[in-house]
Amino acid sequence: MKTIANTLPVRASFSIQAGAAWGLMLAVSSLPDILFRELTGSLPGWLYWMKVALLAVLLATAFAWNRLRSLRLYFAALLGLYVIQWGVSEIFTQLNGSSWFAGRIPFVSSLLSVEAPRVAIAFLMVLYLLALTRDLSRFYFVPGLRDAIASPIPGIMTQPTPWKRLGPIVCICLLAGMAVITWLMGTHPGIRQFAAAAPLLPWILLFAASNAFGEELSYRATLLAGLAGPLGSSQALGISAVILAWPIFTACLTG
Repeated sequence: MKTIANTLPVRASFSIQAGAAWGLMLAVSSLPDILFRELTGSLPGWLYWMKVALLAVLLATAFAWNRLRSLRLYFAALLGLYVIQWGVSEIFTQLNGSSWFAGRIPFVSSLLSVEAPRVAIAFLMVLYLLALTRDLSRFYFVPGLRDAIASPIPGIMTQPTPWKRLGPIVCICLLAGMAVITWLMGTHPGIRQFAAAAPLLPWILLFAASNAFGEELSYRATLLAGLAGPLGSSQALGISAVILAWPIFTACLTG
């Protein structure tokens, strides 16, 4: 039986490699940014480069110390991600990229300014990871398994379940939850508002796809490629979930 879990190695023990992987993830995630903003009211410009420097030091250490050698791809992938993110942002700013989308509906132009760099970063990461691994499947840039089975989730799902069945259920639950939260926050759109938004549906679907592609490639596949082997599926998925959760959680709190 093909399951998501058994496509990744499983490791049970918490080791030096696990401590280094979790500690680095917390150090270079959005958590320090959040703490600086909350405690000082500003974000120092040197913080980003401290993260890059930490990644570079750990990558060099991994080449010299056998206990961290298995995490070289993890360190290298994250270092590449941060450098590529900075480079794309600088190029987009220098070229005044936001002006490329001026004149469109504000909803479209504002999201294009966000999604265009995100997709560019994702495609550059594909090339970078391919250069590191020489194997697209190493970072899961391959067609999905149509007959994939989701492993049990403690407290939620006791039996392996086909994604063909689980996927629609998850989507319905997420949509229902978002509808309830939106309603509780005082936003009560009517038929007229839905009709007015209908012409934007192709853009909405495009932005949903580009956002998912950018985030999953940059923060999920990148980390799984470097962690699934050394740490196993549970910790690799946990680290990739947490590093992506910080900015999403902050965005939800700030609206």
